[in-house]
Amino acid sequence: MASDWRHFHENKMNKRGENLPNVDEYNQQNFIPNKFLQPNGDITDLKGVIPINPVQKWQQAPYVPNKFLYPNGDIGPLETAPEDIDNGIYFRKAEDAAPVFNTLFADNGYVIKDDIEFKFYYPGNDFLSICLATSPDGITWTPYVSNPIITDGQYHSDVKYYPDGFVGADDGTDPSDATMYYRIWYHGPTNYTLLSLRYAESIDGIVWQNRMPCSEAPTGVPVWTPNTGVSYGIANVVHTPGASNTGIDWEFRMYFNVQWETGEWSARECVLMAFSADGHTLNGYDPNNTGAATPIFGPTLKSGDFDSGHIGWFKVIKRSETDWIAIYSGGTDNTYQNKNGIGYATSKDGINWTRTQTLITTDDDVEWRSKSIWMPSMVQDGFDIIVYFLGSNNPDIANSDWIQWKLGRMILSPDTYPVSAASGMFITPDGKTVTVNNGIITSIITNMA
Repeated sequence: MASDWRHFHENKMNKRGENLPNVDEYNQQNFIPNKFLQPNGDITDLKGVIPINPVQKWQQAPYVPNKFLYPNGDIGPLETAPEDIDNGIYFRKAEDAAPVFNTLFADNGYVIKDDIEFKFYYPGNDFLSICLATSPDGITWTPYVSNPIITDGQYHSDVKYYPDGFVGADDGTDPSDATMYYRIWYHGPTNYTLLSLRYAESIDGIVWQNRMPCSEAPTGVPVWTPNTGVSYGIANVVHTPGASNTGIDWEFRMYFNVQWETGEWSARECVLMAFSADGHTLNGYDPNNTGAATPIFGPTLKSGDFDSGHIGWFKVIKRSETDWIAIYSGGTDNTYQNKNGIGYATSKDGINWTRTQTLITTDDDVEWRSKSIWMPSMVQDGFDIIVYFLGSNNPDIANSDWIQWKLGRMILSPDTYPVSAASGMFITPDGKTVTVNNGIITSIITNMA
């Protein structure tokens, strides 16, 4: 017999200690694991009712009223958990011991997940094309039988999937106004200049239409000047539907990887930012009023830091208007060889960034990636983030054929879950399960015996 989710008064307090009214709770269904009957009669998965990673639960410390035990072992009150706890670890890492894509490829790779499968976009060995591999689980990959899928460009691609679709641009090569679900930004054959940047759209992530060059807005802030030196491409694009396309509120926010040529970061790779209303007409972000885009993130210039000399491939997730995260490549002499690695940064506006954690470096005791780690991509999976990255153990990549990388994977799990950032689940000493939404207890479950 299933136990009802009953109405409780005990422990139903928000973080200020104020009592909350009763809430309608749900009945767990007999013999249907993890299925719940909602008050309107619908049956849903547990994840549809309580978005929580089941492995990472806060557990109330026995006999300590209103105190909670966090995954890092600290005990503290709910109202300070866990944003005020800083143990220097924001993610715990679970890295695959071996590469998940073991075939050598050139220096770029980008993984996304759509509603069917994982897709991995990587360069052809001719350095003039882009190939595709697919996977049901993000671990076992099958190259597309008709590779390459793009033949008018090089690599350094950023790909995005849009589950709700959008109207095609009906412009450029193979124009179409059909509903599209993918966008790609990539380098064309002219290599490392503004003229090389390309944009395209796709219905299925395989056949690409509306292919066209990117350009600067004629009356906007320039993205490229002599100070930008080499352009390595668009590292990441963040999409905000319905934006006003004014100030810093644009539908497309783009992070560029460039070699800067002036000031303290001269001859070093940095991150520039630009905005766009259509995804291919660019307006530079000029935080210092210099008349052109200037870097928003660069190397630390501190001896011993894995990212002391160069920054690249800045991959961003916008979780809310005031909650942005980034995974990025960093290096000492360059981003791909000698001491290098991948770091994690946070921001409240997507512009001003704080380094938060070094994730992996070539100093780690992992042989297959002991000489090079770079070019990460991110897939959000509930509270976890799946990070894919390139790795190599070639000690002389600079003098190689440049087809020297394999694809690695690690899963980042939050060390603590900010109450204000997401819902959480707590287990009380007497076996009840408490659900918290933005710091407020919203339901209590009497667990089945």
